[in-house]
Amino acid sequence: AKMNERYPHPYSSTALMCLFSAAQSTCIAGVVDRTLSAWKLSWDVKLLTTIYG
Repeated sequence: AKMNERYPHPYSSTALMCLFSAAQSTCIAGVVDRTLSAWKLSWDVKLLTTIYG
């Protein structure tokens, strides 16, 4: 609520919050699973869900 008072553009603030949540999720995922093979995309359901999401 206070962000809308200081930053009156609702769509830009929503995009900003999505950007920060994506960055936070990436950091947490990198800490939880550090193996590079888990991050490798292959031609299966994982790639399809990544593109769909």
